[in-house]
Amino acid sequence: MKISIVTSRFPFPLIKGDILRIFHQIRILSRRHEISLIALTDREVSAADYDHIKAFCAELHFIRVKSMSRYKSVLKHHLKVMPMQVSYFYDDLVKKQVQQLIAEYQPDIAYFQLIRTAPYAEGLSCPVVLDYMDAFSTIAARDADYSSGIRAAILRRESRRLAHYEKLIFKQFSGHTVISKNDAELLNVGPLRVISNGVDIDYFQPSAEPKKFDLCFIGNLGYAPNVRAAEYLVTKVLPRIRFKYPETNLLLAGARPSHKVLSYVCDHVSVWSELEDIRVAYGASRIFLAPLFTGAGQQNKILEAMAMGLPCITTTIVNSSIEAGTDVIKIAFSDSDFIKYSIRLLNQPDMYASQQKAALKFVADKFSWEQQIKQLEAYFTSVIAKKEET
Repeated sequence: MKISIVTSRFPFPLIKGDILRIFHQIRILSRRHEISLIALTDREVSAADYDHIKAFCAELHFIRVKSMSRYKSVLKHHLKVMPMQVSYFYDDLVKKQVQQLIAEYQPDIAYFQLIRTAPYAEGLSCPVVLDYMDAFSTIAARDADYSSGIRAAILRRESRRLAHYEKLIFKQFSGHTVISKNDAELLNVGPLRVISNGVDIDYFQPSAEPKKFDLCFIGNLGYAPNVRAAEYLVTKVLPRIRFKYPETNLLLAGARPSHKVLSYVCDHVSVWSELEDIRVAYGASRIFLAPLFTGAGQQNKILEAMAMGLPCITTTIVNSSIEAGTDVIKIAFSDSDFIKYSIRLLNQPDMYASQQKAALKFVADKFSWEQQIKQLEAYFTSVIAKKEET
């Protein structure tokens, strides 16, 4: 089939979760289908990045939307229904350009990633599918709970607007996808097809490299929930483990660390940023901790860690999107749980090996990219067939 795909960012390099998701979807869909990609971006796209994505596409268009235009769009739509999460990515002239490109390509189906791109689908004649991916209204609401003052007020207002908009645009699309059953329930907008993220188990494999760090947390270290996770580990978990085991150390790894994260560097806390290969960080660590208490969606980092053989300790929010059993992952409900499970895994080789084996099997059985994209293909086929019947 011919597929037009519209994204709110250029899908390479793989620096954010939405980029990772659409990159692998494009990569695998291109094996059996013809793709025209229209990517919005506010940055220059290097020749190398362009060529990397062009290899998967029959057509590749990237449209620059300057930052100043985006801020003007937010102000323009301030008193309207459009939330900032959407208005920041919207431009009237870009809409005309996107729709003209789709009309010229004449796809069998058009696939729009995230509600940010929803306005660009308005009025198209071909079947259109929206990937909600995450429950953005819930993410904003949870972030508001961990904020204060003006920031908290803005986030609560944005959460209400997002919730309204998520429901408003549902009827505009022929089909709808989401990353997890939990996010589908949080959105509560209508029937959604769950298409999870996967993990490349040929790329992420257990490493034989020496383990320099006992504990690690890996993610975008400038993203607020991840900054809070780093702070939690450094201030609440690690000191109590070191009280009993003074040699215990922690690695925080990921792109764009905030000043707060960088301030944690000391003899027992290391920060690795801008790594060319994130597997180096996983491979250098023994246990992965993800104390994430806000957000929604699916945390790719937990799947990558398990695929590399790291036993994981995390929260119910993270596990709600992958639904792993207690043999696969340890769920912590408090500081004491993170501390207890960390100490046990560090000191009980049999427990460590058992959880490692269960996690490796879990990701291989349930979260391969090929498996998830086959489900997406089948859904596209059903949406096209339903559209032809009407």
